[in-house]
Amino acid sequence: MMQNCLFGEQNVCPTGSTDNCCQTRTGFWEAYDTNYRTQLEADLRNCTASCANPNECLVLTGHSQGGSAAQIAAVVLQDLNPQVITFGNERTLNAECPHLNATRWARYANTRVGLWGGLEYDLWPFQYFDRGLVNFGYTLLVTDDTTGVANI
Repeated sequence: MMQNCLFGEQNVCPTGSTDNCCQTRTGFWEAYDTNYRTQLEADLRNCTASCANPNECLVLTGHSQGGSAAQIAAVVLQDLNPQVITFGNERTLNAECPHLNATRWARYANTRVGLWGGLEYDLWPFQYFDRGLVNFGYTLLVTDDTTGVANI
């Protein structure tokens, strides 16, 4: 959790490129840039290469900080055209990031009906600590109401 509070900026670039990089918070980058990152990326590439359609094979997902790590992985592995589904993560990438793909990204956020009937939202997906970082993709609101789904 404290890693989320590391506010410095870090470049996130597609594999093999130093151009068209995006920015993220240092703490989110550190959540992705682990000691097993190289092996993980190699394993993901090998796995997608074995798919019938490698361009439609990779789905990245995560909750909270893991969701931010999934979004960073989507930029690093953008040549694999990943689909990204996150749950309750903070704003992670800068708005000018050229690798954000609205048709392939979705994010879920918890809500509940409040004491006076309005919706109350999970704080983290909607916080605004970092100017310039954005929530991206379809936002689906999850509530205890089972009669429908809200999309922002």
